[in-house]
Parts: sequence; C-alpha cells; structure tokens
Amino acid sequence: MPITVELQEMHQYSIVPLVILGVIILALTIILPILWLKGIKRKPKAPKPAPKPIPLTPEQIKEKYRDKLSDLEARCRNGQTDNRAAYQELSVMMRYCAYELTGKPVHKYTLDELMRGNIPGLVELIDDCYAPEFSQDEKGDIYETIEEARMVMGQWR
Repeated sequence: MPITVELQEMHQYSIVPLVILGVIILALTIILPILWLKGIKRKPKAPKPAPKPIPLTPEQIKEKYRDKLSDLEARCRNGQTDNRAAYQELSVMMRYCAYELTGKPVHKYTLDELMRGNIPGLVELIDDCYAPEFSQDEKGDIYETIEEARMVMGQWR
C-alpha cells in the first residue's frame, strides 16, 4: 500500500494585524502613563468657604449675656457654683461682653489697662469681683454683683 504525502502550499499570514497590535501596545505604553500622571497632579476641588456668620446687633449681644447672667445666678442659687468660681465667671463674662460690644480686646486687659479703656462701669465691676475672686476669706454678695453687672451692661451701647 503506497502512502503518498502531498505537500500543501504554505499559507501566508498578513503582517497588518501584527503592525496594528504593535501600534496599540506602543500607544498604551505612552498614553496611559501620561493620563495617570495628569490624574495625580489634578488638584482636589477646593471646599466651599464657610458662610460668614451674621454679626449680632448690640441688643442681641446684650440679650446673650443677660441669659448667661441669669444662668450663673440660677447655678449660684442651686449651689452648683461656689462664690469664688461665680465671681471668676462673672468677671470673664463681662470682659467678653464689653469686647463683643466695643471691639476693644478688654478680655486681655489688666485692671490698669481697663481704667484707660473708657468703658463706663466695667472698671468698677471688675474691681468689685477682684476681692472675692482672688482672696480666700473675702466674701461678696454675688447676687448684688450680678445685678450691678446687668445695670452696667444696660449703659453700654
């Protein structure tokens, strides 16, 4: 039995698909790193600025501190705050009230600097707070001083 093998003609492949594949690979190796670097350098969006608070009117500031004075008075009556701490809080509170109303940084002033600050009644009020605030045996009437603070604050514009 004879076996014969017939050779077939060689199949020829086109080079075009290889060229296209090479171009795609080359393009990806060049373009992707550029896109990636641009993505890294992109700045994040700036956050929206916080809305500016609406400034309070002098009457609103006074009302805020009247409420704080009433709260301090109630805590003193309930025994939640001792005399010395109440005088310290009252002194700080009135300094901040004067600061908010006038814009002068009186919350940082010494008593001597307050005397030159020309804020009616503040020096006398802070001076009334000093003895009970800093002395161990000095007792003051916190309720009377709180009432004085209300009257002094009423004078401020």
